[in-house]
Amino acid sequence: AKAMLEQFLEEHKLESEKVPCAPALVRYLSVRKGKERSVLASLRAVDGIDDVYPDPEKGRVELTGSKTGLETAKEMLQKVIDEKTPCLGTFEFERGRAGAIYGTRGSTINTIEKECKAVLHVDKVKSVVEILANAPEGLASAKEHLAKAIEADKEKNPVPRTGKGSKGDGYEGEGGKGGKGKRGDAGGGKGFKGDRPRGGKGAKSGNKA
Repeated sequence: AKAMLEQFLEEHKLESEKVPCAPALVRYLSVRKGKERSVLASLRAVDGIDDVYPDPEKGRVELTGSKTGLETAKEMLQKVIDEKTPCLGTFEFERGRAGAIYGTRGSTINTIEKECKAVLHVDKVKSVVEILANAPEGLASAKEHLAKAIEADKEKNPVPRTGKGSKGDGYEGEGGKGGKGKRGDAGGGKGFKGDRPRGGKGAKSGNKA
């Protein structure tokens, strides 16, 4: 009986593991397809999983749960990563032109995500947009839309804006903010309805997105 108890406690002991994941793909995990629940919700529903914390800024997903729960969740997550990687790409832009990508109140990035059926993650520090589309054609289309937005901004503003930005304009610099992000993510468009990252059911219940 003692051996059985020790085995049970070992199998259900909470562990934590950080799985590397592209920022745009981390955002995709919260996307709902019609009435289907998101990948994030499916991961959280795995037996033995205590918490799933998506972190697009650090490019990873932190899983907390029992050993068996982690194995199942990691297998599910890896399957999604393998399926989506072929439709993952990047678009580099000149520093100071992030506002052209967001558009007024996120209008440009929202339109690109909707029309190209893609999820975009803007890294203003590295001046690069990571794109995750449903198909290669969507990836190519998103890059074309981004290129046009940047060119239009160059014609209107030959010198990149790197100073203070007004709220909502998306320009870089102190005080500047990008377009409204979808629920559960930092930055980017609001074209997708997603799950809000939450704390765990146990020890990590105090975590915030």
